[in-house]
Amino acid sequence: MTRQFGFRASRNLAEIENADLCWDNLLVDRKDLPLLIGTSAAGVTEGDYFNCKDLTTFLEPQISGLSVGAASGLTAMLGKISKNGDDSIVFLSGNTIANDRAFYDSSYDIISASTNSYFSPVSTSGYAAGAQYLIGDTRLPSLTVSGFDFIGNTVNWSNYFVKYRQYLNFTDGLSAARYVPLYLGPPTALSSNVLWLDSEFSAIASSTGNVSRWNDVLQRGSATQSDPTYRPTLITGGLNNKPQINFNGGGEFLNIGSIGGSIPNAATLVICVSISDQTSAGDTTYSLVSSLANISSRWRAGDNRGDWGLFTNTIISNFPTGMPANGTIVASVRASDEFGLEVRLNGVQIGYTSSYTFSNSGNFVIGVSDSISRSNALRGGVHSIALFDEVLGDKELKSQEEYFRWRYGFLFDPDAVALSYTQLLHSEQVAIFELENGDPFEAG
Repeated sequence: MTRQFGFRASRNLAEIENADLCWDNLLVDRKDLPLLIGTSAAGVTEGDYFNCKDLTTFLEPQISGLSVGAASGLTAMLGKISKNGDDSIVFLSGNTIANDRAFYDSSYDIISASTNSYFSPVSTSGYAAGAQYLIGDTRLPSLTVSGFDFIGNTVNWSNYFVKYRQYLNFTDGLSAARYVPLYLGPPTALSSNVLWLDSEFSAIASSTGNVSRWNDVLQRGSATQSDPTYRPTLITGGLNNKPQINFNGGGEFLNIGSIGGSIPNAATLVICVSISDQTSAGDTTYSLVSSLANISSRWRAGDNRGDWGLFTNTIISNFPTGMPANGTIVASVRASDEFGLEVRLNGVQIGYTSSYTFSNSGNFVIGVSDSISRSNALRGGVHSIALFDEVLGDKELKSQEEYFRWRYGFLFDPDAVALSYTQLLHSEQVAIFELENGDPFEAG
């Protein structure tokens, strides 16, 4: 005698109704049998059972996701599809996908894709009774954009990595030399980066060379100047034949604004600047970046010491010491309540205090002490400013400092500092190669 361990809706389960072993094999609870017997006569088809396979979610959230898909897609794309953030896209649409699978609603009523199905809704429950709903994945398989007017050239994100002067040299099993290039990572390679103004990679708005807006590389913010009288100038062939934003010491400045919300508890700032302009040898008194609206806020005074007004709610007198009156530098600042306040010049600490309270308040400006008095105006060219919402570790900070020094072609003495970061090797993920004991790997 042949026993069939399975069932067909068309036979109303008659051939196996009393086959206990079959139900056990199928893991069917006996209490569920009254719901299954006779389903064929009620209109259930093989397709209905197939459509219910892998049923895991109900329909409302899928429809909700699709209903805002096109609008949110447009919003998300505006800042990424053009170099200057053009907003000339006027229409964005996408198709939905027809799906023949069943679903269930928020009341857990099973709704089939088949209009005549036994599982079709008997009450509206937000949808028409007995209707057919073809819905698929919450995605836009074909995207249509109209009214798009793009002008200019985009810079590929990967191009922000710069190939370093050294490479790894390996020898394979056949004694053939293999070379692996090394790259330095940009500020945006670190998740804590919140602002990056770059004279080469940023979109810069200027009229007859006067800069009115200096945009963040990823369009997250900007530094602006609405008054033409106090606009710095854009020089296309500056340091290492790259552009630079030039301040002539006459009160020119750029306003970043109240950005304290992006650096709530700590900050690291890295700025690449040339302390001189096209007509003078240098500047003995200047402020690079300030957040404290105080006429005395300056990184350097005439007696080679500063009166600090960045990331603080009061002037810190005689701090730092050692800022230069000329030359091209990378200056770094690390600040938090726990860490203290540190100022570095080309990778060397020139000022530190632990008696310090971090402040993210104030109006951040570039090139002067404050936007009212415009005191301690900078005479020189700013190449790049990177701001992070944490105190970067030594390795991360050294990598960022070297990134700008290398890009702008600084002259340096590799032996000036023990284990100088200018000699360290970095991977594309910004990590520094280390020996087994944790020391950085230095190439001569």
